[in-house]
Amino acid sequence: MRFLFFALVDLGQYDEAELALKAYLDMIEIHVRVKGTSADEALSHEQLVRLDVESKYEITITMIAASRLYGKELERPDEALKCANDALDNIHKYLQQHEEAKELFHDAYRCQGIAYGLQGAKSKKSRITLDVAPSKFFPDLNHDAAVTLFQSSTRTRETTRALCQSCRILGQGDSSLPCGV
Repeated sequence: MRFLFFALVDLGQYDEAELALKAYLDMIEIHVRVKGTSADEALSHEQLVRLDVESKYEITITMIAASRLYGKELERPDEALKCANDALDNIHKYLQQHEEAKELFHDAYRCQGIAYGLQGAKSKKSRITLDVAPSKFFPDLNHDAAVTLFQSSTRTRETTRALCQSCRILGQGDSSLPCGV
């Protein structure tokens, strides 16, 4: 299931990848509950394949990839944060002595930070309102076009900078921008 998840992400089939991820996590939970088997018990690769057991490392890299999927492709920061936190818990509990622990920490903390940023952007986006008539700033545009321009300008920093530059060119200055941008 883990390989199916990664293949679907690579193919851009994000909804199906999410379903494969959920099935993978359910499978891992069943293995732990029913069999009580842990792949980290000095088993050979052949034994792991025969027992169909995932190691803590494989679970962790899958959780990091899931965090990226939820954050980047599906725009669901809460799920991205949960996956990143689960990966960090796994690293702290089981993988601190692993040879790739530093890279795992880096990736997991990066995903966690991105998820927090997405949550902040999502909450800020929901609070943005226009206090003044947008047509005041762009008299040549109708009201709906001006509202759309302002809403799209809050999506990215680059767009906001471009809007500031446009206002400077028009001679209106930064103080004419809504929402204290």
